[in-house]
Formats: sequence, structure tokens, C-alpha cells
Amino acid sequence: MVFAVVFVLRFTTVTIRDWVSPCGVRIAYYNDGDFKERIAMRPLRALEAYYQHAPAHGVRSGNFYARAEGWLGIRKSGKYAFATLSHGGLRLYLDERLLVDSWKEQPWGRSGNHADDVELSEGYHRLRVDYFVNGGPGRFKVEWCGPGIPPRSVVDADYLRKDKP
Repeated sequence: MVFAVVFVLRFTTVTIRDWVSPCGVRIAYYNDGDFKERIAMRPLRALEAYYQHAPAHGVRSGNFYARAEGWLGIRKSGKYAFATLSHGGLRLYLDERLLVDSWKEQPWGRSGNHADDVELSEGYHRLRVDYFVNGGPGRFKVEWCGPGIPPRSVVDADYLRKDKP
């Protein structure tokens, strides 16, 4: 008698391709705001997420912290603008510089924050997004515009890298 066992590995909407692709960023999940004890990590292809339930095993549903880190590729030097929306608190850093500080509990509809006239040179820039939600479903989004990038574009895998190239 022969038995065949087939395993299909899939985490929610995360595939093996997402893990091995250099595109996107890594997002780590924590149960507290000191960002020291990581509970889980996943790839993220764009700077937006919606959490109806806990983002990973061991992470509290509706009450957690997350940190997305990677590199933002700028193809043309110039002035860029960034806008954030979140149900919960969000901070956006670029090259260790705080661009958006909205670290407070807030509903999605009243969370819009932005950083205008951000001068960026061609090349890769260190990117970090800190996020928390304290009750209910979590959600965040980072949009941008600049040379060759139309307004209200979500920062996505075309411009994001997990590691510096």
C-alpha cells in the first residue's frame, strides 16, 4: 500500500512566492509597544493591511503592534508627498526621519495625516512603518505621489524591497 501526502503551504493570503520575492517589506507583530518580543513575521507586498482577526498565531486580535521595515526605491529625484490612513496609531519613518506621527487611537475616517515636499534622491531609502490597534479590526494604508507617481497611489511592491539591493 502506498500513501501520498501533499502539503500546500499558505498563510491567509501569503504565499511562498511572497516570502522568497525581494519585493515588498517584512512586517513583524508584537503584543506590546516596546517592539522587543516579536510574535510573528510575514511579508507584505504593499503598505496597506486590513485585519478582521488576529494577524498571526499568538498575536491578540484587535489589540496588537506591528512594524513594517524595508527599502523604498526612488527612480527619480524630486519632491514627494506621503499620506497615511489608519484605524489605530501610525508612524512613518524614512531614512530614520519621522515623517508622519499619528501615534494615537483614531477611527479610520478621521485619521488622515500627511508629509508634503519630502525631497528624495534617486536610490534606496530606509523605510519603517510602526502601527498599533487597540480594539476592533485594524487597518492602515500609506499612499504617496511624486515624479512619475500619480496622487493617492499605495506604496507597493514595485517600489519596495525587503533588503537593500
